[in-house]
Amino acid sequence: MAELIPEDLIIEIGKREDSRPGKPATLLDINRGGRQIVGLDLSEYSLFRGAVLDLFGQILHRVVALLSGSTGSEATAKVMALAGALVTTTTVPILGMGVGSPGVVDPAGVVLSAPSLGWTDKHLQDRLATRFGIPVTVGNDACHGAGRTQLWWGGARRDAHKVGRGVGSGLLLNGSLLFASRFAAGKIGHVVVGT
Repeated sequence: MAELIPEDLIIEIGKREDSRPGKPATLLDINRGGRQIVGLDLSEYSLFRGAVLDLFGQILHRVVALLSGSTGSEATAKVMALAGALVTTTTVPILGMGVGSPGVVDPAGVVLSAPSLGWTDKHLQDRLATRFGIPVTVGNDACHGAGRTQLWWGGARRDAHKVGRGVGSGLLLNGSLLFASRFAAGKIGHVVVGT
């Protein structure tokens, strides 16, 4: 614990007030302002959203980038510009960046297929990490993002199904995210009903 104080991750908040013998214990807490997190949401059809957050999830700054029908390299350039705009607003070291992308995303953060953005085998995680020099995690917006959100903050403990935008969802089974063999568990895809 002592090594986290010089890193500004843990702070002393005073002495314990009790009548125990000996030196009073020093109380410690997480320094919620010691690091910041950058988050990108690429799931909307018309815009990308981003935010800088503290360690407790409080939003400190928001940025929106209009997609204006961009696909392929233009959409990628807008992601990089949005991430750059957010990184420049941070005031303390960045703990990492999380990105929710539409489409099928493998565990290495490669967007295998995102038809709405014209992406195939887009190495988005590596590209962002290289550009900004921070840890980056890219996952599917519904499967990874919404599923984890339900696990961490939504009250789900073991099994859950969270439907995201479009036709995808996050599946929790025994407290773990379900990815399946092609990283597309919960992706419903296009279903034709009737003729």
